[in-house]
Amino acid sequence: RHIQYALDHVGAGSTVNALGGTYNEYVTFKNPGSAAGGYLVLQNYAGQAAIIDGTGLPISGEIGLVNIVNMQYVKLIGFEVRNLKAGGVSSALPQGISIRGNGAYIEIRNNKVHDIENSCRRCGAHGIAAYGRDPNASIHDLIIDGNQVYNGKFGWSESLVLNGNVENFTVSNNIVHD
Repeated sequence: RHIQYALDHVGAGSTVNALGGTYNEYVTFKNPGSAAGGYLVLQNYAGQAAIIDGTGLPISGEIGLVNIVNMQYVKLIGFEVRNLKAGGVSSALPQGISIRGNGAYIEIRNNKVHDIENSCRRCGAHGIAAYGRDPNASIHDLIIDGNQVYNGKFGWSESLVLNGNVENFTVSNNIVHD
C-alpha cells in the first residue's frame, strides 16, 4: 500500500515492483545497493501504471517526490511522478525526482514527470534534478535515460538539471516539453 514501507524493508539486490495505482506520498531511498550485493531497484510492475502523486502533500524547503540522497547502486524505473505544487512559496524548491549530495551508479529510466510547480516569479522547481553538493565526493556514473518531463512551472529553474559536483554521467533519450 505504501512504496516507502517497501523501500524501508529491502536492501542491496532487491527489486520493489509497485502495482498500478496512485501513491500519495514522498518516496526516499534510505537503503543503498552495493557493488557486491547489486542494485536496489524501484520499478512499476510490468504492464501497470504506478503513480507517485504529490497532491496535497506539504512542501518545505528542497524536496522531491522521489529523493535519492547520498545513495549508491539504485534504480528508479517506469513511474509517473506528478503534482507537487508549492503555490508560490519562495522558500520551497519542489522537484519531481531529486538526487542530492553524493552518490554513484544511479539510474533514472523511463519515468514521466509532470505538473511540478512553483508559481511565483522568483521561485524555482525542477522536474529532475541532480545536485552534487559534496565537494569531496561527486555524484558519478549517473544515467538519466528515456524520461519525459512536461507541464511544469519551474520559475527561474530548469526542467532537468545537473549541477555542482556531478561527473561521468549520461543524459539521453529524454523528452522535455510544455
